[in-house]
Amino acid sequence: MTAATTARAETLAEAIATAYDTNPDILAQRELLRAINERYLQARAQLGFTVDATASIQTQRALVDSNVTANNEVTAQTASQTLTVIQPLYSGGRLHAALQAALANVFLNYQYVRRAQARVLTQVVTSYADVQRDQQIVAISTENVGLLQGQIDQTRAKLAAKSATLTDRDQGFARFAAAQAQLVVATARLRASESSFRAVVGRDPGTLEPVPPLPDLAKSVDGFYAIAERSSPVLLSADFQERASRAGVLQAKAATRPSLALRGDVSQGPLLPYNDQLRNDNQTVRLVLSVPIYSSGAVSSRIRESRARNRSDIDLIESARRQVRLSVSQAYEQMRGSQQALDLYDQQVTAQAGVYKGTKIEERFALRSALDILNAAQELNNARIARANAAHDSYVGEATLIAAAGRLSPQTFGIKAAIDPLAPDVQRLNDRDRIPWMMAVDAIDSIGQSSVFDGVVTSDLHD
Repeated sequence: MTAATTARAETLAEAIATAYDTNPDILAQRELLRAINERYLQARAQLGFTVDATASIQTQRALVDSNVTANNEVTAQTASQTLTVIQPLYSGGRLHAALQAALANVFLNYQYVRRAQARVLTQVVTSYADVQRDQQIVAISTENVGLLQGQIDQTRAKLAAKSATLTDRDQGFARFAAAQAQLVVATARLRASESSFRAVVGRDPGTLEPVPPLPDLAKSVDGFYAIAERSSPVLLSADFQERASRAGVLQAKAATRPSLALRGDVSQGPLLPYNDQLRNDNQTVRLVLSVPIYSSGAVSSRIRESRARNRSDIDLIESARRQVRLSVSQAYEQMRGSQQALDLYDQQVTAQAGVYKGTKIEERFALRSALDILNAAQELNNARIARANAAHDSYVGEATLIAAAGRLSPQTFGIKAAIDPLAPDVQRLNDRDRIPWMMAVDAIDSIGQSSVFDGVVTSDLHD
């Protein structure tokens, strides 16, 4: 138990690094992206050649109606082998479109990884700030309980000296009970925040260091809109979903065009039935041209279906843009309001501390009553708690705004070693299991085809 409790995150960067490496939601999305990368390699493999080998041994038995032989039964065992090599040369654009769709899905699922990472990092920031805020409120509430306990002791002494009344005593007890109740609630809230921290980070929080400043990405909400247009994983995922369905349209259309493949066969088998002694060896090389003629409307239906899906995805891009702008706007207003409130609460705490100190001095000269001291103490306590809540809301709001703009990542907190190795790298994918003429076949297959990746700047996807 000692070993388990000593490994505690003391800074926000440490908590984020731990969650980034161990959170199951992030890990699951990474593994899914690895699977999608394999789908790309599978689509690219269709541009290469395939080799199939078959071998068979068969036993034949026949009954022959003949007057020549006394035994009318003939049996024989023969063996056959075939080796087939097929290299597609042109598929009417189907293979090229399938490769583009697979690549679009790689980029799409990378945005899903980014969304999961931003969601988890926001949860880490929130839970870290929650624990820190609740620790402060517990400390404030504990101090308030001690302060009121001292006030009760003073009231008792004054009551004994006939300089206070029973009403003063009861008022002190009432405020003391309320302060104890506030401490109980604050402590329970802290335990709940610690549980949330444990769930997202994977370990208990320790004594937390102050949160670091966040980067000032823009000065206005319009600036954050512009950043979100380039970097938001929500908007980018909608964009790549549309590109994938657009490639699906190209695939469907390719079914109406001819295809050409090079086929080679090497086979060996018996020359005559029931005789495995005489063998027949064949080697053939063929150019196979396939031309679709009629499909009873199936191909046309698939084209209409893929177009409808693509139009739906185009509409969803605008829906995603509106949702992103809404999230940015709401987070921006929350952050700005919390920051303005924080400045005012700082002023209130400073002023209220002076009120409390002055009230205690004036009470000594009978200018103030015990109730005035209790009221001043309560107002100071409330101001300090409100200030802690405002500081929490301001920081969480700022982190939420950065996440809504698509720029919340481990690098935001200075974690340089956490750059995701799964970020889409087309060259790295193409270098795996590569056959030299694959890209030449893809270039031939892309003749007359439009690209669904026009205008994509992949460096923007790594922010």
